[in-house]
Amino acid sequence: MTVDAGHHVVIDASALVALLGDAGPAGTWVAASTTGALLAAPELVLFEAANIFRRQMLSGALDQTQARLAH
Repeated sequence: MTVDAGHHVVIDASALVALLGDAGPAGTWVAASTTGALLAAPELVLFEAANIFRRQMLSGALDQTQARLAH
């Protein structure tokens, strides 16, 4: 998916988490899909993303340093 510069893209918490904390295919896809776009997000997206990072840290998928950097 390519986005023309200046187009709006709505990003949800899972995409935001992938963008900030996933260096793999999901994060790469979100980065490519949102480059140059004007991002919009639901009002609670930051709280939802923080909760996802917290759950990943508690499950061992992220260490504390990674979670803090992403948050």
